[in-house]
Amino acid sequence: VYCTLDELYHSSDIISLHLILVYSFVILAFVTAVVALGHWGGKIIPLIKIETPMPLLYPVKILANLGAIMLVCGLAMLTARRLKLNPKHQGSSWYDWYLLGIIWLVAVTGILSQVFRLADAIQPAFVVYYLHLVFVWMLFAYLPWSKLGHFVYRTAALLFVRMYGRGY
Repeated sequence: VYCTLDELYHSSDIISLHLILVYSFVILAFVTAVVALGHWGGKIIPLIKIETPMPLLYPVKILANLGAIMLVCGLAMLTARRLKLNPKHQGSSWYDWYLLGIIWLVAVTGILSQVFRLADAIQPAFVVYYLHLVFVWMLFAYLPWSKLGHFVYRTAALLFVRMYGRGY
């Protein structure tokens, strides 16, 4: 379905904007898992070893950069949409802005980590990467109290229902 950015900002159905973020998170989680498995698992199974930093044209790096671009684009569109909301009819809480802010910090520090590594600026790269890991931790730690909490609670509820034979 084709629509303009203006229509997306004013649409009551913003599923497509959220899907960009969801897909970017899936891509970035997959890439993180592949790199971790290749790095740590490669110490045990040399065949799967991945050397870091990876060249820019390495398929995993290309996928990571695609995920990062999707993340920034999705965040930019959702942030712009939220800024255009009429506060009389639709408000944004502190929790909404905190979640967006943390995701922005994760995205920006992740991208800056790569930029500093490419520029061979090792000290800033490690500092920014450390901050990136802190922000990722903050995102996960805040998860149960955010709008993303339903992922946690719904999964736990479905597991409970299946374990005790009730429900579907």
